[in-house]
Amino acid sequence: MKIRTRLISGFLAVALLAGLLGFNALSATKDIGEALEKLNEVDIPAINSLHIIHDSIHHTTLAAMEYASTGDEKFMEDYRRSKIEYEAALSRYIEAEVGEEEFIEELSRSAGEIMALSLELMELKDSGSSEDVLLEKITAMNKAHDGAKSLLYKEIAHDNAELAQSQLIIQEKITNALYGIILASILVILFALALGYYFSRSISKPILELRETAEEVSKGDLSVEIRGGSQDEIGELATSFQYMVEELRKLRDGLKGDVRKQTRELMTTLDYLNRLIDTSPIAIITTDLGGRIMSFSKHAEEVYGYKAGEVIGKHAKILQPPDIPEETGEKVVDVILKGRVWEGDILQRRKNGEVFPAYLRARRLLDEKGEPIGMMGLALDITDRKKAQEQLEAYARQLEESNRLKDLFTDIMRHDLLNPVSVIKGVSRLSAEDAKGKTEKDFNIIARNAEKLEDLIETAAKLSKIESRKKIFFVNADLNEFIQSAINGLKPALEEKKMKLEYGAKGEYPLRASPVLEEVFYNLISNAIKYSPPGTKITVDVEDEGGHWLVSVKDEGEGVPEEYKKAIFERFERGDKRGVKGSGLGLAIVKRIVDLHLGKVWVEDNPGGGSIFRLRLPKQS
Repeated sequence: MKIRTRLISGFLAVALLAGLLGFNALSATKDIGEALEKLNEVDIPAINSLHIIHDSIHHTTLAAMEYASTGDEKFMEDYRRSKIEYEAALSRYIEAEVGEEEFIEELSRSAGEIMALSLELMELKDSGSSEDVLLEKITAMNKAHDGAKSLLYKEIAHDNAELAQSQLIIQEKITNALYGIILASILVILFALALGYYFSRSISKPILELRETAEEVSKGDLSVEIRGGSQDEIGELATSFQYMVEELRKLRDGLKGDVRKQTRELMTTLDYLNRLIDTSPIAIITTDLGGRIMSFSKHAEEVYGYKAGEVIGKHAKILQPPDIPEETGEKVVDVILKGRVWEGDILQRRKNGEVFPAYLRARRLLDEKGEPIGMMGLALDITDRKKAQEQLEAYARQLEESNRLKDLFTDIMRHDLLNPVSVIKGVSRLSAEDAKGKTEKDFNIIARNAEKLEDLIETAAKLSKIESRKKIFFVNADLNEFIQSAINGLKPALEEKKMKLEYGAKGEYPLRASPVLEEVFYNLISNAIKYSPPGTKITVDVEDEGGHWLVSVKDEGEGVPEEYKKAIFERFERGDKRGVKGSGLGLAIVKRIVDLHLGKVWVEDNPGGGSIFRLRLPKQS
């Protein structure tokens, strides 16, 4: 039978018993209702009204006697209040229609007599009557009070007796009903317990057997057979569980082969990693968070001279020179433990006490949860590199001294070469003035070539000094002043060739530059004058490109052939001297100065004929 069918049958049986219990409770409820109807026949508010009437008559009597004794007005107020309460209670009792007319008439008469005597007593007090007269009224009033009290007690006792009888009947009905309900409840509970035990046994037994089997499976025993062949849902569960065990058995057999294969692969990988670490040209060292060495690679043994067994378990301070301050190592460890990588040059110590420079890169090690468990350092012996670096520094100092001597030599050579050139130029000019005809022309040729030689020597000296500079010093300057100064210096040359120069300066062009930058514009404008026909125009322009100034020098000369546009900025580089005039040292100076300013210079064709030399200079070098 299916579990659901069994449960429905049990629920129906319990529902039947619950119906019997409900019928019993309904019968008891009917008896209780009859008792309550009997109780309703006793008018409890009417009984309460009789009690109030009794109390009001009593308070009226006392207030009248107290007033007769003391004459205090508050007792007069008590009398009036009690009289009002009496009249209200009597009115409610009459409206309830529970008392006999004879009783009501007798009660009204006695109470009216008491009220009248009380009023007469207080009036006698107000008129100043004697105590004997007052005492006589009090005696009559007490007699009337006793009669009314006796009448009320008799009626109240009768009503209380009826009330008590109704309460006894209700109590008896309720008791019988409770006994019936309790008995039926016990029967239902017993039946439900029996039914529950039967169901629990029929359901829990196969489940317990299934649990025992599951525990055996959880311990790794996949050879078990599932017990319990019921045809209900639990039987279906057992069948599914048996199928799962069989699948687990197959999976286990497959996993065993996979584990063996992966273990072999892992061992191979681990062996490869160990060999890779051992053959690495870098010393690999790991420590715990306290700085104690945990591993020491083969190359570390070669670098430091220790065997791994000599240092593992010892503090890494054994690898440091003793004169290194302790706080230096603490700072390095603090950087590593904060999750950052520390790298840099550091001094280390070999086993024989030798101190050597090393490049160290260290970081922390984390477990699978991301928690720090240690530190790893990669150390490289840089003794040879340091020696090479020292040699390079010494060589650089020698080069610097050589440059200084070269500049000195250049100055000496310039002075020694210019002196005879000046003599040749002067003698030639004087001789040309005295000579005539062909001899005069020859002397003029000699003088012009002497001037070219003089210009070449000056230019070569400038280039030598500029090329030897690695850097120059910058100041806040105005590009317009450099250009204008170069133009002013070349005005005689412009006038000699009757050339026009246009330069539309638009205020200041601020930038960071060296004063030597004026040489650039002097050379560019001088070349434009030198290689342009007389009567032509030169245009200088400055454009703002945001972070740079773009300067253009445009001429109407012969132009520069395409194959020479790069070569003209290199010294003495000429593909064809017929195509380009001059030695090329001036433009080499221009390029070197522009390079020192982190700028760029190039030449373009002028669409109207000639060339456009452009240079781009940063505003903040």
